[in-house]
Amino acid sequence: MIEKTRGYITKRKIYRDTSLLLTIYSYDYGKIEGIAKGARKIDDYGRYDGILDLFSEYEVVFYPRRQRLALFVQFYQLDSFWEHIRDYEKFVTICTAMELLNYIAQPYEQNHQIYNLLEFFLKEVAVEKTDIIFCAFVIKLLKFSGFSPQIDECLKCKNKIDYHGGFSVSEGSLFCLKCGGGKPGLIPVSSGTIKSINFLKEESYSNIKRFELAPKIKSELEGIIAQFMHYQISFLPRLWQELNVQSA
Repeated sequence: MIEKTRGYITKRKIYRDTSLLLTIYSYDYGKIEGIAKGARKIDDYGRYDGILDLFSEYEVVFYPRRQRLALFVQFYQLDSFWEHIRDYEKFVTICTAMELLNYIAQPYEQNHQIYNLLEFFLKEVAVEKTDIIFCAFVIKLLKFSGFSPQIDECLKCKNKIDYHGGFSVSEGSLFCLKCGGGKPGLIPVSSGTIKSINFLKEESYSNIKRFELAPKIKSELEGIIAQFMHYQISFLPRLWQELNVQSA
C-alpha cells in the first residue's frame, strides 16, 4: 500500500547510474531506508523536486517494504537547510548528529519526540552556535531512545546529587561521594557538569538556546557522553573527534 509522510533526509548514497539510496527520518514512520529510482536522471527532477538535498524536509510518497528497502516514488520539498550549512563546522556537526541518529533509530518505529528534536536541531544549527545545540541533541536523543544515563541521583542511596560525584560507565549511573568511595572505574564528575547534563536533558528547546557551557564543563560533558555511548550502545560517530577538534 502506498503511504505519504513528511521527513528529513539524513543520509544519501549514489546507487548505480541513476538512483539514490536514502535514509529518511519521518514523522509518521520513524526511520525509513529506501531507494529513489531514477532520482539522478535530469528528466525525473520534477518528480523528485530537485536533487533531494541532505538535511532537508520533504513530503514523501513511498511504498513501505519492511523486509527490504522501501521504494520512494515522489518528493515535495517543504524546507531546506543545505544552503545554510556551507560552514565546515556546521556541516561536521550535522553529519555527526545524523550518523548517531541513523544508528540509534530503528526502522518504522514512530517517535514524534525525536522528529521534533531533529527539526529543532537543524533549524538552530543553521543560525546559532553549534556546541550547545549539538550537546542538547545528543543528550535528548539518548533520552527519547531509552538510553539516557541516570545522572540526577545516586544509584545506591537515591539521594539527589548537586555536588561532585562519580559516574559508572558500565552501570550508566552516578554515585555520590559516600556511596562511590572505593568503587573502581568511576569517572569524577563536577557539579557543573551534572547540572548541565540534567538541564539539557529536561529543559525546553527555547531555554536551551540561551544556555552557555563553560569550556571545561563542555569538555567533561562530551567525554562522559562519549564513553557512555561507546560502552552502552557500542558506537561513537566517526566524526566525533573531528567535531571536538573544530570546537576547541
